Amino acid sequence: MFAKTCVVLALACAVAVGQTPAAAKAGASANAQVVAPGQFDAVSIKPSGPQRPAGVMFGITPSGFVTNHQPLIAVVMMAYFPMTRMFGYSGSPVTGAPEWANKDLYDIDAKYDEATATAIKNATGTERQTIVRPMLQAMLAERCKLTAHVTMADAPVYELVVGKHGQS
Repeated sequence: MFAKTCVVLALACAVAVGQTPAAAKAGASANAQVVAPGQFDAVSIKPSGPQRPAGVMFGITPSGFVTNHQPLIAVVMMAYFPMTRMFGYSGSPVTGAPEWANKDLYDIDAKYDEATATAIKNATGTERQTIVRPMLQAMLAERCKLTAHVTMADAPVYELVVGKHGQS
C-alpha cells in the first residue's frame, strides 16, 4: 500500500493586518529592525476585495512573496509541499482545515530583507523554494496561528506497468 504525505491543520487564523512583527519588536530603537533568520522583513495579509484583479499573482518574486485573490490553503500548500509535487494530487493533501481556508480570498505581500533578496536573486528555482518555504511556514504560524502536523496516510494510487509485449 502506498502512502502520501498529508498536512493536518489546526487553523485558528487571526489574520493580522498592519504592523510587521519586526516593527513591533523594534520599540527600543525607532530605526532598528530586528528580524529573526528565516522570516520575512515585512508582511501584509488582508482580505481580498470582491473583484478579481486583472493580473492575479501568486508566488516568489525578487523582492518577496505575493498573492492576490487567493485562498489561504494555496499558501499552506506552497509552504508545506514542493512545487513539483504540489499539483500532482487528485485530492487535497491538507486535512483538518476550516471551510473558509479554501473559500475566503486574501492578498499577501511579504518582503525579504536585503540579504535574502540577494540570495533569492542568485538562486535556482528549487533553491528559492528551499529558502522561502520555511519563511512561509513561520509567517503562517506567527500571523495566522497555524499549527501543522505532517504525517503519512494511505491513499489510492495508480501503478503504470509494462504489458506482456512491452506495451503499457
